Amino acid sequence: MGKFGFEELVKATGYPAELLEEVGLKYLAENAPEVFKEWVDESLSKFERQILDRKTSELIWVACCAVNNSALGLKLHAIGALNAGATKEEIIHALQLASLVGSHSILGSGGVGVLKEILT
Repeated sequence: MGKFGFEELVKATGYPAELLEEVGLKYLAENAPEVFKEWVDESLSKFERQILDRKTSELIWVACCAVNNSALGLKLHAIGALNAGATKEEIIHALQLASLVGSHSILGSGGVGVLKEILT
């Protein structure tokens, strides 16, 4: 892929440079260019495959970042979703679906199942 630096990543993804910088990617590009290149190659290959459209992919990322408590990732991918044509309602719906992950684990083999075993 030749020389591919931070500015090229911003252009390729359409994400705000300040957010990519905030998550440390500019630092990585400047201080560990071989690691940055490996990460970029892996990350951009997901965009290039286009099995899912960009909006759907960004909404999935929104949900994943919410579940993983990644505020910066959530911000980045919510902006990405908006840029890909998602509505505020679709982003909120992705967050609502993500919130079910925790509540269902409580009902399943998580908290309630354990308490039932101990308390009965």
